[in-house]
Amino acid sequence: MQIFLETLTALWPLYFFMLVGALLRRAGVITDALAPPLNGLIFKAFLPISLFLNVYDAELNFSESVGAIVFVLCSYGLLFAVLMWIVPRLVRERPVAATVVQGLYRSNFVLLGLAYAVQLFGKEKAGEASILIAVIVPLFNVLAVIDFALLGGGGKPKPRDILLRILKNPLILAALLALVLRLAGFRLPGFVHDPLNTLAGVATPFAMVVVGSSLTLRGFRKNGRCVAIVTAVRLLAVPAVFLPLAVLLGFRGVTLIAFLTAFAGPCAVSSSAMAYQMGGDGELAGQLVAATSVASLLTMYLFIVLLRTLGFC
Repeated sequence: MQIFLETLTALWPLYFFMLVGALLRRAGVITDALAPPLNGLIFKAFLPISLFLNVYDAELNFSESVGAIVFVLCSYGLLFAVLMWIVPRLVRERPVAATVVQGLYRSNFVLLGLAYAVQLFGKEKAGEASILIAVIVPLFNVLAVIDFALLGGGGKPKPRDILLRILKNPLILAALLALVLRLAGFRLPGFVHDPLNTLAGVATPFAMVVVGSSLTLRGFRKNGRCVAIVTAVRLLAVPAVFLPLAVLLGFRGVTLIAFLTAFAGPCAVSSSAMAYQMGGDGELAGQLVAATSVASLLTMYLFIVLLRTLGFC
């Protein structure tokens, strides 16, 4: 019950922000015409700042986490390749297919990875999650650019075009800049870091408010079957494959919890803004964020109880 309440505490702000967005939409404050520029602002400004500081402020010690990093890179490489082969054969509309692929691999790790690690193991043992944030979040964004470039509108682009999209993606640029500054030993002065930190704090609430404003009963009726299938695969099938593999390879404790939030967590908050900006189905992406966020409250709880009962964490 304590774990359940901690999980509810971690996720409740997301539900609250989405509710605020839905109410603002109903009151006419956020209209259909206003949604695209708001998503552009989130994608090009607030989320890059948030990602930059998440990577920049993380306690990085890559040499002690080589095994976890290699496992994550190999696992997501395999998962992404399988999804890119299967999903377009099942979903004919290319923007929808691109959004489904993103929903199936991209979890809300940047928001929940540290939260679960700190709550279950304490802040002093959460370094592994910070390191994985520095690896997984840029990886997610690289894969998203490839996903929407290949499956989005406009036909198949050349490899050079995909590379340019990756290099121009504001989220990837933010992560790379943070890594360069950290590796160079450069420290941001307080008068720069503190205002950036304030802006970074706006990213998640603002993104979830806009996601909530895009949720309609009509949209859920239209996409209900797709949302249900993707939610089940995202929260149950994906972790059922990769978590046992992580256990067999000897990962335990906080590292296993980090993998749990990566493979079994809800769809990333940034999914909707990314889909809107890169030619996907932004409405469907927002619905996947909402549905997986609610359902994960139960599924994450069950996975954590199972792992603890078996003595793995």
